[in-house]
Amino acid sequence: MKNKLVSILMPVKNEELFIKEAINSVLQQTYQDIELIIVNDGSDDKTEEIILSFKTKKIKFINTKGIGKNAAFNLAFSNSNGNYICFFAGDDILMERSIELRVKPLLDNKNTASLSRLITFSEEKKFNNVIIPKSTDKGNFSGGTIMFDRYLSERIFPIPEILANEDMWTALHIKNFSKNIHHISHILLKYRIHKNNSNRKDIPFKEKSISMHKRFIVYSVFLERYRNILKSDNIEYLSYMYAAETLRYSNNTLAILLLKKISISEKLRFFAYSSKLLYNIKTIFFNLLSS
Repeated sequence: MKNKLVSILMPVKNEELFIKEAINSVLQQTYQDIELIIVNDGSDDKTEEIILSFKTKKIKFINTKGIGKNAAFNLAFSNSNGNYICFFAGDDILMERSIELRVKPLLDNKNTASLSRLITFSEEKKFNNVIIPKSTDKGNFSGGTIMFDRYLSERIFPIPEILANEDMWTALHIKNFSKNIHHISHILLKYRIHKNNSNRKDIPFKEKSISMHKRFIVYSVFLERYRNILKSDNIEYLSYMYAAETLRYSNNTLAILLLKKISISEKLRFFAYSSKLLYNIKTIFFNLLSS
């Protein structure tokens, strides 16, 4: 019988405020052929105590001491047994049919991934109840909304520890190597926005710029690994995306708009984060629209 187990990989650090609700949302899933692999990466609050209070064989618990998020993901994966893999954070919440609806299109296929939509929730009104993406035709390429099979995971892992996080690395693999990408119209993840998020929204320009640069080096790392097997069009696109990031990080604002091979929306994103002035204007407009 085919392995239908779903392995949910969950690195956490100092999540005592939210982790109980997060774990409960996993254990209450309609799809019960699951294992939750939690890597507690050096928490110094009550995170470990809360995790150990759950008495269930569905949870695998691993303690580490500050190895970093990507290394924690790699460790969780190396201890997984499922044929289907998804990521989950200790401060988010899964809708009760999240696993069921995401794994369903993968069961009879190979080398496939599924993407669902998410909704944000926050004590700050401007960050609350934002649906991503708004269109029901597409899912979201962020960590907690992605599920993929073991075939794809053998390429994705290990995630390079030099990268800031896992989501863009995973998305690039799915876009370039999966045979099918299933977009699920349902909102299946509640993404919590709070002051301790790793990718915060309300930080000064310099800090945001450095954070973005750590994320966007993924293009060069991905190219370095797969240049010999990628299609020429994909190599060209990735090269231009990394060029755009290089220009953005060096505050070469106008040159971004002259780049070829990337979309207007992608250019505008790099453009908006290329200087303190543009970043502040973007933030003002966002706050006005949110209110």
